[in-house]
Amino acid sequence: MALGDKFLFEVAKKAVLCGLSNDLDTLFYRQHILKDCLKNPSIVRDIYHIAVEAIENKKRHYYGIFSHYPSSILSSSIEMLQMFMGLLKKLKSIAEEQADKFESEGFTASQFFYHVMENAIFLRAERQTDGGRSFKITPGEPLQTRYGEDLYNRIFGTDC
Repeated sequence: MALGDKFLFEVAKKAVLCGLSNDLDTLFYRQHILKDCLKNPSIVRDIYHIAVEAIENKKRHYYGIFSHYPSSILSSSIEMLQMFMGLLKKLKSIAEEQADKFESEGFTASQFFYHVMENAIFLRAERQTDGGRSFKITPGEPLQTRYGEDLYNRIFGTDC
């Protein structure tokens, strides 16, 4: 089934072994997704390669000997986020170009984003009353940022 792909083998093994306790709705849901996969193998392969690329990039990411410094951790985290954003853009592009070829609920973008947003946890950097940052990350809805304005003022000064 996995044709030598260790990751796919592990996923398939878990799905088959855990699938015995699923209800009929879950089985039908998965069968509809499988029909889409069989109708669109090259597109599904492209989506799969994006997922594998994300996993491999995360494994290769090296935090280095300075990983206990906040600035190093922040820098490494930003690099990882940029990598993931690039892969999400690829995924979005495939979704926009190929959406009409899929019929199952599991492949519809609205269902995907509903599920993601339903389970999302937002984090934000705490801001002090003077506008400074404490570098403390707290749960909460995202706030409008002043990063561009702050950067402009740092470069050109507040008199401009």
